[in-house]
Amino acid sequence: MMELGIEFLMADKPTPQVANMAVVNWQALISGGVGELTFDFILSDGETEIVAQSGPSLTWQWIPKKAGVYRIKMAVSDSLGKTVLSDWSEPFEVLPELKFEALHPEKPAPQAANMAEVNWRASASGGVGTLTFDFILKEGDDETVVQSSTIPFWQWKPKAAGNYRVMAVVSDSKGNTKESGWSDPYEVTPELMLKSLIVDMPSPQRAVINPIQWKAIAEGGVSPLNYTFNNN
Repeated sequence: MMELGIEFLMADKPTPQVANMAVVNWQALISGGVGELTFDFILSDGETEIVAQSGPSLTWQWIPKKAGVYRIKMAVSDSLGKTVLSDWSEPFEVLPELKFEALHPEKPAPQAANMAEVNWRASASGGVGTLTFDFILKEGDDETVVQSSTIPFWQWKPKAAGNYRVMAVVSDSKGNTKESGWSDPYEVTPELMLKSLIVDMPSPQRAVINPIQWKAIAEGGVSPLNYTFNNN
């Protein structure tokens, strides 16, 4: 009869992982023993120990709920009451959950096409490694990824009038992702243009005799429009 023993205990994912975003399967290789075996997976966070799973399964599916440094060990018992305990695993680090904190434009709507630069800033926390930000611009039903990089802001220079929405997606080095959700509608008005400058009297006119009225006609821009007339 082969003596009951635990050959190894291992996880199917490397450390670190992210709280609430990872599923880690712990599995052991067992030798020997008599009859039906029972397996206890024991989890320690450095302060307390709990039996996370007890039963006939050789695999424990662990979904860590909060950040910390954990160790796992196993106790296996056979039908004769023989029990063997493994050593503690190496420390397994769980990092804070990846979260999207905020997405906002640095200039309020409305802005004018071809005349404004609007920085959209994203902020996120948690996750593993370097974070990547995808900025997505939506007009009507059309969605376009306008920037994908590690830079948490996008400089937008709207080229055409319309109502737009912006969303950002943050990803960590493990492939975990979180979305900001779509922004409120952002209005871009037509580009400000001076269409014409009209005078109500033809040239020449006598000085001081008759007042001369000049009228400017403009389109686009952001209301209200202010007019300045210069006489050079």
